[in-house]
Amino acid sequence: ADAVKRLICNSIEEMEVDITAFSGRHFSKMVPYILASHHQIENADLRKHLLEFYYLLFSDAVYKKIFALHLNSVYSEVVDQILAKGGKESHSLLGLTVQLFSVPSYSVELLQKGLGATVLDKLEVIITSYFKPKLTATEQDENRIKMFDSQLQPLLTNFHLEVLGDLKMLLSSPAAQSYFVYGQENDGMKRLAKVLSLVQNLNALQRELATHVSYDTSQWFYAFAIETDLHNIYDKITSGIINGPPEESSKESDVIETDCLDMSIFIDTVLKPQILRQFKGTQIVAGVNHSRDFDVTIHPVSCHIPLHRLLSQIISASDSPIEDLLKINSTSSTLDQEEFILSLLEPPLRVQCFVAQVSADLWRRNGEEALQEAHVYKIPLCAPWIQSDLHLIQCCAQLLSNKRDLFATTLLFKFLPPNSTPNFSPETVSFLTESFLRLVVSLIYERSLIQSQEATIRSEMIHKLSLGPTPHSKILSAVFPNGDSAQNPTQSFNTILPSISNFSHPKTHKQGLYTLKDEIWDTEFNPHYSRFTVQQREKALENYKTFKSTNTHNKTKKKHKIVFPTPINIPDIPQHYAKGLVELASSPVLFQTVYSILLKFILFNSTSNEEQQESKQTEPAPSITLVVLCIDFIMVAIKTHQMLFNNSILNLIPFLERSRDSPNSNYNSIYKVLVGLTNIKTGGEDIMYNVESCIDLINSLDTTYILHSPASSNDDTNTSSSDANSESKSTEDEDAERKRQNDKTT
Repeated sequence: ADAVKRLICNSIEEMEVDITAFSGRHFSKMVPYILASHHQIENADLRKHLLEFYYLLFSDAVYKKIFALHLNSVYSEVVDQILAKGGKESHSLLGLTVQLFSVPSYSVELLQKGLGATVLDKLEVIITSYFKPKLTATEQDENRIKMFDSQLQPLLTNFHLEVLGDLKMLLSSPAAQSYFVYGQENDGMKRLAKVLSLVQNLNALQRELATHVSYDTSQWFYAFAIETDLHNIYDKITSGIINGPPEESSKESDVIETDCLDMSIFIDTVLKPQILRQFKGTQIVAGVNHSRDFDVTIHPVSCHIPLHRLLSQIISASDSPIEDLLKINSTSSTLDQEEFILSLLEPPLRVQCFVAQVSADLWRRNGEEALQEAHVYKIPLCAPWIQSDLHLIQCCAQLLSNKRDLFATTLLFKFLPPNSTPNFSPETVSFLTESFLRLVVSLIYERSLIQSQEATIRSEMIHKLSLGPTPHSKILSAVFPNGDSAQNPTQSFNTILPSISNFSHPKTHKQGLYTLKDEIWDTEFNPHYSRFTVQQREKALENYKTFKSTNTHNKTKKKHKIVFPTPINIPDIPQHYAKGLVELASSPVLFQTVYSILLKFILFNSTSNEEQQESKQTEPAPSITLVVLCIDFIMVAIKTHQMLFNNSILNLIPFLERSRDSPNSNYNSIYKVLVGLTNIKTGGEDIMYNVESCIDLINSLDTTYILHSPASSNDDTNTSSSDANSESKSTEDEDAERKRQNDKTT
């Protein structure tokens, strides 16, 4: 006892603690305060003995719990003290909290005592006081920016991570996750939303149109770091939603109704107002009155939309229909509903457009910052961002399924804004059109947040291996970029890996490598994989081409070489998303776009070489990649309808059979355009396999829809036209109305 007294008294004296602050009922706080602040003790031996003594006591479960509750009472003061010293020695606090807060048996009690609220309050202080000044600094004050660069680095790499780590440890048990989501006393979700709102739209960039930036800042790094760290607790939130309210929660909770497992009240009262407010703020900054006028090419855009990504995770964890969860079918006006849906759709869509524009070299005057943002968004560490963004766009497709023209035109005009596109080079327009169509195909394929985790892991592993022979460590880091494989189903990883790859044993100076199995290339490789960068996609396609040219088991009866893979089968579409995706796959806007591109390619390659050279000076032919994307979209649309409508594609017949009036009557339908592609000798060799695969698919469809084979003569074409003219009056009326709608949309 005397030794303990001397240890405590010496520590107090060394730290110059004001004992009067802990008088009376607050005296019990003094000991945990001293231990949490032991970094102030300069005497190394004394500090060592103090820590050894308390870590010895932590072996007693009863004492450990009591001490954890006392540490909770001084947590705020200790954090303030560390903040006052610039985040230095913050590891002293982590050394304690990792011992205490991760114990499932009393983590719920700590949350009930308000520790979760305290941690989030301190995160708010850190972001507001330290990150916000950094991230809102203007480039005009370069000295101030450089000062922040030097002063905030230690804080970023240490303290905010540790405070957030305390929250992750608190939420390590299912009971704690449920209490954090649904509990009444600390109301964790509301506080989390408040913290996320501080990060929303951080570091918005605006494209430089005239001059180059004078100084490359590291603002993008701080913004990405803080959101990435915050995103790491989303899986705890989704687990809490899936688990439902804790058993001890009161059914009369008036903060978040515990009998509303789909979180619709929280969304309606907390997330929805904050998202709308932030969304309107971006329009005010851009000086536009409506979202349709927002142009990523000239207006500020941010990659940081954590409120949207949290909402995306909540929707994915809920079993309720999206319309019910977001109360879209309520009594609110149609205009209000549409405004809210666009506020959900626009921010993640703007991010996709920004990344595409940077890849198209439109942001070169912005220096390294724009390049780094677009690059980091595609790395495995940010894969959850892409998954959340695409999932939310899919949700908006469902919500706007009765207005498919609105959804499709919103996508198209974000990538190709009417006011800016005329100023782009033909190559830029072609690349952005490719990006637009690839996004559409990716939306139909993407299932990361609406399928089993095992299926998501399998897909990530396959497309990592498609980039070439890969060691085990790199495959693992691609699937678990945060290094959290210990908390994830590594058993599934180890089961999946041998089923999709072959292993080559280590040799001299070479480690063992895994390569993708042959059958996986043909059945599960998706060239439109959403997390491929432009370079990765090119690399994967090159590997696919090598595989097809060297593998004797994959030779087809067709005479044409296989350069581009045809689309794989569509994954099962959950009921809550089916209507939106099938309407997207049958959008008149998309089919008209595809038809125009394919027709232009045919007409260009049907002219003489001299005429082609003259035409290239003004508007070159669509690229081979763009043509393949168009063909892939047609096949994906057909396969989507086959899956959902028992092999029937009646909804697509109007688009495949005829199109809007064409100046060339020989190509007045998509099918005739596809047949026309088979006759192109120069420039069409690389796409012939895809074209014939698409024609074969169409010819194998519903027998009530009779199409002619590629070898049909002109007489056959005339016969087809004659048959079309003899259709019933009702069909003609439908065609006239559809044409009127297409003209209106165009």
